[in-house]
Amino acid sequence: MRTKDVLYMAVTADEYELPLVVEDSPKHLSERCGVSRDTVRSALYRKSSGKTRGMVFIAVRVPETEGEAEL
Repeated sequence: MRTKDVLYMAVTADEYELPLVVEDSPKHLSERCGVSRDTVRSALYRKSSGKTRGMVFIAVRVPETEGEAEL
């Protein structure tokens, strides 16, 4: 999987998971959120709840379609 096939996001740590920050790499996401890259990678790997930080880090795979993305 190439980096461009995935978006890395910080979302709210509640049931709605509203997007706070969207980036194309864990490094850029960590810079925007003020945490280390290792923190983001660890949170992604462990699927941590993010309740202490107030945000959850997730990776979302982007579909490889030519047309518009489906909602």
